[in-house]
Formats: sequence, C-alpha cells, structure tokens
Amino acid sequence: ADIKEVTNENYCPSKKTVSLSVDAVRNATADMYLKPFVADKSVYIIPSGDTMSIQAQNALLKTFEEPPRYCVIIIITDNYEELLPTIRSRAVNIRFGKLTEQEISGYLKDKGYKYSDVITALADGSINKAVTLCENEETLDLCEKTLGMLSDLFYKKGDAKYRLINFLQQNKDNINVILDTFIVFFQQSVLQLCEKNVTIPFRVPDGKTSARLIGHIERCQKALKSNVNYNMAISELVLELAQ
Repeated sequence: ADIKEVTNENYCPSKKTVSLSVDAVRNATADMYLKPFVADKSVYIIPSGDTMSIQAQNALLKTFEEPPRYCVIIIITDNYEELLPTIRSRAVNIRFGKLTEQEISGYLKDKGYKYSDVITALADGSINKAVTLCENEETLDLCEKTLGMLSDLFYKKGDAKYRLINFLQQNKDNINVILDTFIVFFQQSVLQLCEKNVTIPFRVPDGKTSARLIGHIERCQKALKSNVNYNMAISELVLELAQ
C-alpha cells in the first residue's frame, strides 16, 4: 500500500499550528482521489485526529463518507469524543490497550533513546508520550517538577500548596501537561509504582484517595475547557489535593 501521513508539514507547510489545518485536510482529500500508480491501495493516516478543528473535520467528512475504493483513511486519536459524531458513526472504531512499561522501555532502548523510570511511568502506556518526553527536555523537566510539587504536597512540607498554586499560575500554557501528569501520578502510584523502586519522589496515596483525586482533576480539566476562571479553578483543585 502507498502510505501517506496527513499533517500540516506534508499538505500545507505554510501552517505552523499544532492542530491539523482545514487547508491541509482539503489538500489531502483532493489527493485521495488520485489513483495510486504502483500499490493497490492508498492509506492516509491522520495522527492526533482530535486536534482537527470542526471545520477541518467537516472538510474531511464527504470523502470519509464515500472514499474511493482504493483509499483507506485511518484517524488516530487519544480523545475519541473530540471527533464529530458524523465522523465517529462512519468509522470502524478499534481501541488499543496501554502498553506495559517493559514494552515501552524495550521500544525506547531499540530506538536508541535515553530514558528512565520517570519517562516510562509518565508515558502511561503510550509510545508517543514516551518519545515526546525523550525528545523534549523542557516537557520532561516540567513533569519532574510537577511530581516534586505533588510529593511536597503530600508530605505537607511548609507552604507546599501555595507553591503549587504559584507553579500552576506560572505554567498556564502547559496546564494540560501538568494535569495529565497529576492523573498519571495517582494511577501509577497504586497500579505499578508501589511495587518497585522508582527514581522520583513518590509518596504513594491509597487507592480510594487516588480515585477521588483523579475525579477532582478530571472535573478541573473539563471546567478549564469551559473557560471558567483559571486561578479559581486551580486554587480549588490544589485545596482538594491538599486535604
């Protein structure tokens, strides 16, 4: 098969945004009607499909409904609900389970990446997250600082909750990464990290506490998407975490 990745870089280089632009989608859909010369099939892979705007998804919809017989479209997404119902209803949904830390570390080792237990834990079963952390020292540093802040909070070190609030205020642009790290911390602390030595300052909460706090974090994520007051939302969250 002739495999093509639908990205801004490949189909609309002038767009430098993280999200897939509507122009890139339009250019790709035009390309989809060109019959492959060598292979029997053309496969178009859309990574991080949930980053497509509504306009971009609508631009894809007509071709997605009735693709040429030689065309296969694959949308990869971590957030299935972010896709339009009209896209979801016309797709075959295949869910993939999380990889183990051993599988992730094996992949990173084979590819020559430098990694640690911090990376394999924060990857939360995702090769993409693990590679992103390996390739982005700033993101990894942010995650490690976040873990340190949480550790201080649970050990109730001095003014830890106020320092955490200040940390969140200073890193508003990266709040999604930080909140995802919060969730991974509580998931991993119970499921895996309590069973082995890890080179990060974890204090392991019990399962009931972790489940409750994950719920608070997810509600905070939804509230921020609804454009609530940022400072109020993060302050309320930290107070819940500090209880």
